[in-house]
Amino acid sequence: MSNGNRPILPSGRRLAPLLGLVTFGDEAFSVSLPIALLALGASPAAPVLIHGSLYASLVVAGLVVGGLVDRMETFHVVRRSLAASALIVITGSGLIALTGQALTVSVAMVLALGIPGALVAAAIDAGAGRTDPSRVTRLYGSIESIRTGATIAGPLLGGFVAGAGVRVVLSVYAALFALGALFARGALPPEPRRPEHDQERLGGALAEFRTNPSLVGGVALSSSLNIGLAVMVPLSLSRLKLDYGLTAPSVGLCLALVGVISVVAAQAAGRIGGHTLALPAATTAILVALVGTADSAATLSLLVAAASAAAIFFNVRWRTYRQRVTTAWRLGAVSSWCRSIAYSWIALVSFIASWFVEQGVDLPHLQSGAGLASVAAVLAYLLWSRTRPKVEGRAPANTDAESGPLHS
Repeated sequence: MSNGNRPILPSGRRLAPLLGLVTFGDEAFSVSLPIALLALGASPAAPVLIHGSLYASLVVAGLVVGGLVDRMETFHVVRRSLAASALIVITGSGLIALTGQALTVSVAMVLALGIPGALVAAAIDAGAGRTDPSRVTRLYGSIESIRTGATIAGPLLGGFVAGAGVRVVLSVYAALFALGALFARGALPPEPRRPEHDQERLGGALAEFRTNPSLVGGVALSSSLNIGLAVMVPLSLSRLKLDYGLTAPSVGLCLALVGVISVVAAQAAGRIGGHTLALPAATTAILVALVGTADSAATLSLLVAAASAAAIFFNVRWRTYRQRVTTAWRLGAVSSWCRSIAYSWIALVSFIASWFVEQGVDLPHLQSGAGLASVAAVLAYLLWSRTRPKVEGRAPANTDAESGPLHS
């Protein structure tokens, strides 16, 4: 379709609320399931173990299946993936009822959820690349705003649902996945195949990384931040519940504060734009390191909120930049690989942290240590990058003249 000589391109408006709905369920689940397990007598390491299991699965799935979405219609992938997620949760709930092994089944369930989860995330990134390129920054600002807005309501629901037990938690989560599958309606087909692109299509994400060094910096910074972010929220949840004695609904209220501040950060990043990743990355790492110094529930909540806001600001800039420097027909595969590389640090640090918790290491010390490791990694990359020749990132075929470069 066209208006005069100007093509009318899709805006992808449904992508933002769809991802918001999925995130609402994720946030409710990430709060309610660990709290329910802690109430059953699980170790304080349970939230970190659950967290690490999900990201370990996302890493493997993202590397293997992410490129599939580049050849498929966006909402078709999302619909099927969310339906599969609902089925996995229903199966997990049944196995817990049969075996009584809540923690073991929960870990297995989140490992399985990583496969459809990776497909949904890659599909939405690929779908964003099929929309009007002049609106990509605003689109990602909306995506982050709605997604972080879901982090307000999600913990509130999760805190209240947790008291009803693991089975109720899983039933609510399955219902949210099913609702997302019904809501995933639209039309964002892949770019038509052209003979002149056949050679560039070969090699997929690996070829893109080899020929497009502009991606390396963003992945390096994102991975550096995830060293500290991996344990920030899970260990904060354990501290709020076990160290400060907060009830499940109160924990949900504290984490909802994080969502409120993050919404403001996402909106600001979507409107301000900007090119540099260094300042938001360094700010995030420093704030994450300070979380371990909190000596009250209020201070802990405020520091987590500030660190999360900085991470969201970084996310909007990084993802917008990634859209602009990646070859259009590789966007799904590249975004999936970027996510898997960054998430691998979450999985690794989460499993290491859960072992330290079992050995009796104080939770605040673990948070501070992981945060300081993030600071060191960010500074090391920034210092190293100053010694390298400047390389201009190439703009993909589907952008206009504008250009520029959480966990991601």
